[in-house]
Amino acid sequence: MQVHRTIFRLPRVLPRLLLTMFSSVTICLIGGCQSQPTALAEQSVLATQRQVITAAKPIKEETTSEIEAFLALTSDENSQQVSVPVAPDQALPTKSDHSGRTELDQAIGYYTGTTGRIDYAAARTHFSRAAESNDPLAKMWLARLLYQGSCGFEQDKDRAQQIAADAIGRVRQLAIGGNSNAMGLMGYVSDFGLAIQQDTKQAEQWLRKAVNSGESSAQLSLGGYLCAQGNFAEGIKWLEFAAEQGNCVAIGLLGQCYFFGEGVERDRETGFALLSKAAECEHPFVQTQLGTLYQNGDFVDLDLQQAATWYRRAADAGEPEAQWRLGDLYNAGRGVDQDYELAVKYYRLAMQAGNLEAQTRFACCLYQGHGIQQDMRSAVELLRKTADQGVPEAQNAMSVVYRDGKYEQVNLEVAVQWLQKAAEQGHAEAQASLSYSYFFGIGVEKNMPKCVSWLKKAAEQGHGEAQYALGTLYENGMGVELDYTQAAMWYRKAADQGVPMAQTNLGALYAAGNGVEKDMSEAVRWFRMGAEAGDAIGQMRLGECYKFGMGVERDFEEAFKWFSPAAEKGVSDAQYDLAVCYDLGQGTKKDEAAACKWYLMAAKQGHSVAQNNLGTHYADGIGVSRNIAKAKQWLRAAADQGFQLAERNLALLSRPRPVSLPGKYATQPVIGFQQQTSFQSNQSSYWQQRNANRQSELARGAAQTQRSGQGR
Repeated sequence: MQVHRTIFRLPRVLPRLLLTMFSSVTICLIGGCQSQPTALAEQSVLATQRQVITAAKPIKEETTSEIEAFLALTSDENSQQVSVPVAPDQALPTKSDHSGRTELDQAIGYYTGTTGRIDYAAARTHFSRAAESNDPLAKMWLARLLYQGSCGFEQDKDRAQQIAADAIGRVRQLAIGGNSNAMGLMGYVSDFGLAIQQDTKQAEQWLRKAVNSGESSAQLSLGGYLCAQGNFAEGIKWLEFAAEQGNCVAIGLLGQCYFFGEGVERDRETGFALLSKAAECEHPFVQTQLGTLYQNGDFVDLDLQQAATWYRRAADAGEPEAQWRLGDLYNAGRGVDQDYELAVKYYRLAMQAGNLEAQTRFACCLYQGHGIQQDMRSAVELLRKTADQGVPEAQNAMSVVYRDGKYEQVNLEVAVQWLQKAAEQGHAEAQASLSYSYFFGIGVEKNMPKCVSWLKKAAEQGHGEAQYALGTLYENGMGVELDYTQAAMWYRKAADQGVPMAQTNLGALYAAGNGVEKDMSEAVRWFRMGAEAGDAIGQMRLGECYKFGMGVERDFEEAFKWFSPAAEKGVSDAQYDLAVCYDLGQGTKKDEAAACKWYLMAAKQGHSVAQNNLGTHYADGIGVSRNIAKAKQWLRAAADQGFQLAERNLALLSRPRPVSLPGKYATQPVIGFQQQTSFQSNQSSYWQQRNANRQSELARGAAQTQRSGQGR
């Protein structure tokens, strides 16, 4: 069961990253601890790209005292204050290392990258040790991480609320006393309603107080918060301050802003440079982003091995999205050797972190028995549970369950219902599948307007196969007005994503001059791309170009080379072309028996010219035993399709003293290549039209190709 596509689309991830960084990373206010200098601070990419202020200016304090400000913030009208007894030893700092940094300082440094690199495993160790010491700040940090499911901790909001309720009283007192770490934590709990009533205004006030410390982590927190609230102008300023001090997370956020043009003029070069710096700091989320850029060939050359490298680094750090994306590569064997067991391993890791995309993929492996013992019942139960949670990938997979009938009884109506749910959430694969359902009337009544509508939605999201299919509609005028220009546009989009059939069809448009200026060299280029990617029609067409010297120098051996794989894949025209190569000894040793073999295969598929030629071989007893009955049988089959030469051959064969039949020809170039279509119902008309064109051309060249005196 296919649940994901090899062609991915890079999501708009800035809003998620801003939220994530604010809620579970950037409120990393290290009380009394300055960020450590790093190479990033000395070689800031940002400083080379634009003029920025190099030092943060603290915001002036309000005239009210800290106690008065606190009372205003936490009045009964605005907050549900939690009264918690505070033990005297709760104010003691946790154990320090030789540099004077406490366990909590070290934990925050590793978590946010203010030490020069991000290390979630080390951060978890230090956070846990600090929390065990009864440090209220450490306990609140632990509550944050559990609430968000961050730093490799499994999400547990109930436990997070309990821990936060136990620590909130002392954290509030420390914040009033001027502890910047505590202020930042109060900003977090106010923003998310952790142990107190949610109040974003209070959250911002606490963060603005914390930023007076001048620490990069405080600047990062306020900058991330403001950007998440849509105040990019001020938010980016604070991110720049933090980035100038070498804060890895701030560098990553700025990279996001520049790369996607959020809050600043879009500058992908600067953005990519900043993202790369953050990734080298072992920022798992940014590493995952770089992986998607390399996987999609977005801004950088497509490089699946490089994508796998970045995914692996992030996955090993515990980033769930990187884990399931790396699992996808192993599942498909893209950029890595195919390994279902490793795919399942990474899906399982991400699933254990609560990632529903990974849960869907794991269920599909379980359904198929890929990398894990097959268990359809458990797989379908897990898929249904995930689909009921509104996960479009799982909903799309459920449609497959009801279509393939391997576990559930086939129910096409229910399958379409699941597709509809996924498609309405913007799932491109489901949208494409739903369009096909409307085209063929599978589970729903045929409806071309709906088919086109859903296909466009999928194509506009970058779904390569949908783009190709939409191109076929425009080229054939099915459900839309015939428009070769539109066909060429959508074929090109799909071809640029590596869809082989689109590459072949785009080449055909160049060969015919439809929607683009006629250019046989360009046609050959696209045919070659499709052929090398394994498209049988592309292989056949490239072979024809070599056979007739169209766009390339004539080369029968190259023609034979490309006809062969296409014929093996069952393309009747290629089987006919290969038969002619053997029949005439073009590009290979002459072999009449082999010629008859391939004529027969093409003839059985209804290829009228192959039927005619096979009939002449039986009549002459060349390559096969002479058999007039079979000769008449195949000639009649060709004649019934309107092939006039077969009619004449039948007349000659019916004479009292039969003569050799003058009816077998080598192929001639096809005028106006006909394109294949993704819709099976249109395949027959495609082949009929292609054969009609070939027959017309053959008839015009009959006198030149006839074998005089030998009936060949």
